[in-house]
Amino acid sequence: MISKFLETIHEHSLLLVADLYSNPHLTSKIIQEILKNITNNLLVQLFTNLFEIIKPILNNETVKTLKNVFDVCSKPFLNVQTEYLFLKTLKAKSLYT
Repeated sequence: MISKFLETIHEHSLLLVADLYSNPHLTSKIIQEILKNITNNLLVQLFTNLFEIIKPILNNETVKTLKNVFDVCSKPFLNVQTEYLFLKTLKAKSLYT
């Protein structure tokens, strides 16, 4: 169940990046800045703070699992943060040749 959730996060982050790259008004540099800012200024802060709030009420095994989920959710663009990595990911998924 968690692996399906994490795969969904990766798929949707890939779709967002694909939408950004399909906009001819956005350069690769601007897209990289957008992804960096979304990650650092929104997602990392959100999931770090949320984890700290709920951590005290969880058992150790749940903490480990949730930490893994939150790490992926806070950095969904890790594998597609540059145009090269984005295209490499598309090729690995047989979505681009």
